[in-house]
Amino acid sequence: LVNIARQCGMNISTVSRFLAALQLRGYVFQEPDTGRYGLSFKICRLGRNVSSHADLCGICLPYMRQLGHQFGEAVSLLVEHEESVVCLDTVADSGPMLVSVRRSGNVTPMHCSDGGKLFLCDYTPARLEQYVAGRGLGWYTPHTITTLERLRRELLQVRMQGYAADQEEYELGVRGVAGPIKDYTNKVVAAIEVNAPAVRMTPEHLYELLPPLLESCGKISRRLGWEPEMDPKPAWRR
Repeated sequence: LVNIARQCGMNISTVSRFLAALQLRGYVFQEPDTGRYGLSFKICRLGRNVSSHADLCGICLPYMRQLGHQFGEAVSLLVEHEESVVCLDTVADSGPMLVSVRRSGNVTPMHCSDGGKLFLCDYTPARLEQYVAGRGLGWYTPHTITTLERLRRELLQVRMQGYAADQEEYELGVRGVAGPIKDYTNKVVAAIEVNAPAVRMTPEHLYELLPPLLESCGKISRRLGWEPEMDPKPAWRR
């Protein structure tokens, strides 16, 4: 522990807290005889995730820039990691003043994120219950979904319409809409989100955003092996 703290240039108590968190998540282990810490093989999986996410960013970035330029709003690429939503990248065009722009690495609970709702749509009923039991449905604003029954109704609506919205559920004054990116297994592997101040993200503006947003998500999904036949009648094409 002392050697790790010295090499990191941090105090021992801080390093101890970080190691405890990493050990809890299975990224490091401590030998019972010597007390030495080592990396587990789970770190290899994390490395593979970073590599695949880098490829995904490269595919999505041109579409995100086009959407940002077209609408002058913040456009973010979101993925699921350990039952949370992580922002991989954000494009913010030089349009009207932006608020609460997501930054790379930002983490958001899934039940109050438009992208998170898309990921939760892939959960089985049993896994959804397990998620709620383990993570809880934290309250962030008066609009946050805080009951399992209401979350089920929301996810049913998301499945029917083919996109998800955040109606000031995580932060007051900020609304967003997200489209799904699917791979060859028809699983949602990422989401592209457009968010804006609530005063600009009116229902009219949201529906103006939807066609190009969902078209871009569809093009990206095709590059990942998804085919429209996997979703016979997406709601936005009915």
